[in-house]
Amino acid sequence: NRGVEYSQALWEIMGKAMSESPEERYQSAEKMLHVLRNIEKTDRDYRRYSMYNFLIHCGYAVCMVAAVCMIIFGIRSNQKEEYAQARSLLGEYAKGEEAELITQQGLLLLNTAEFSRVEKRDPQEAAIIFHTVGDGYYLQQDYGEAVTYYELALEKIEDSDEQGTADESSRQQYYTDLGIAFARDGKADEALDVMYHAEEEGVPEDYCSLIRSETAVSQGETEEGIHILSEICGNTGDENVKVQAYILMSDIYEGEEEPARAVECMKLAGEVKESDIIWRRLGNLYYKAGNMKEAANCFETLIKQYDPSYADCINYAVCCEAGGNFGAGQNILREMTERYPNRYEAYMHLAFSNYKLGRNATAKEYYIRARELFGNGEDAMMDELEHTYGQEGEEK
Repeated sequence: NRGVEYSQALWEIMGKAMSESPEERYQSAEKMLHVLRNIEKTDRDYRRYSMYNFLIHCGYAVCMVAAVCMIIFGIRSNQKEEYAQARSLLGEYAKGEEAELITQQGLLLLNTAEFSRVEKRDPQEAAIIFHTVGDGYYLQQDYGEAVTYYELALEKIEDSDEQGTADESSRQQYYTDLGIAFARDGKADEALDVMYHAEEEGVPEDYCSLIRSETAVSQGETEEGIHILSEICGNTGDENVKVQAYILMSDIYEGEEEPARAVECMKLAGEVKESDIIWRRLGNLYYKAGNMKEAANCFETLIKQYDPSYADCINYAVCCEAGGNFGAGQNILREMTERYPNRYEAYMHLAFSNYKLGRNATAKEYYIRARELFGNGEDAMMDELEHTYGQEGEEK
């Protein structure tokens, strides 16, 4: 009865079972039963539905895979962006020789997921970062930690050798810095071992002599150390080595409390090769000697001729104010609050400056902003402001 609604598949089965030709019929009841039990699989509507369902699930799967890929890509992109920002900040701190910030930022950078990838992909870049962290500790006179990171930098230089990307000038400097850090840490034998290994690796004699000089000084043979440095300055044709020799000589005289000689050596270094580092260190020497006018001149020259760091500008302001030039000092400090609105130091110095000038209300405003940005760190000047305005502000 064609008026009854049966599936096309059932009509086909019945048609085959009732075929006039025995050969076209099912050869056994079992075979016909098997077909009837699986009738839905032979139904065109069922097959269309199954295909549709399959495509839907495939679509879901593709969407899920795409979503996971997008999440992973987003995470990696964020990690790369955060790494790039952190790397840029480390470079800024290193440029200004802001020792504590170098080590803080450097350690944060070393513990990022992206750095582990950089370390494998670009050992030369990893070496630079390790060395920069070592410089931060060196500037803080924590020579033991400096040694640790200088050694890591040298290891990465060796990895760069395997990739054929090693920078020979970096290798020479890293060996020198490692040897000097060992010597300043009181480990003369280790310093000499570094020097001998550097010689075996083909590091020029002048660089090795810098290590020998520091080793002599660490063993109490100061005059011998100065003599070695003097010979380097008189004989070397490498400007970088000569500058470093004068800087090391300046350090020796500063340690011996002979500021005039320390300044003279730093000036000689500047005559060989003028740089922001020379002007910065010369300014610091004048500041320690109490010559605020010359210190301010050095930092002013640095600011005008180079790309100054935040710390350079703050130091210039401090020297100006220490010399009585509050106007110039405050101008640069206000400029720093605009360029670096999230750093507290400029606000802190402005608070002190205005307090000294008797502008207590203005000073307190700057203190409040500095306090907001400062957080929970340690700074003797902030402690003094806290005592003045945190406890006695109402009385002031």
